Amino acid sequence: MHELSIALNLIELVEEEARKAGCLKVFSVDVAVGLLSGIDPEALIFSITLAKENSLLSDAVIHLHRIEGSGRCRSCNNIFPVNAFHSTCPECKSNAVELIAGDDLKLISLEAE
Repeated sequence: MHELSIALNLIELVEEEARKAGCLKVFSVDVAVGLLSGIDPEALIFSITLAKENSLLSDAVIHLHRIEGSGRCRSCNNIFPVNAFHSTCPECKSNAVELIAGDDLKLISLEAE
């Protein structure tokens, strides 16, 4: 379950950012998870819940935002939704598609004091 290592890294990042700002407690964290990231959102929330004990995030509420996949056709520059890594452009039928969103994990914001 790689979600546990992701959760630990996320907690470390949030704590680092909170400390830089002089904060001692984190109240909420917003995280974007791409649908094509390979991350199971339920497993990530479970892992964060376990890993955040005894941290600045111990009482924090974690909000996951799912990010849809989108691609850009390298042939015609059409941008369109995708739900797989290998997609075909719906306009020109080219398979030269670059994934431009949906495969990432991002810390969007945190609320701390």
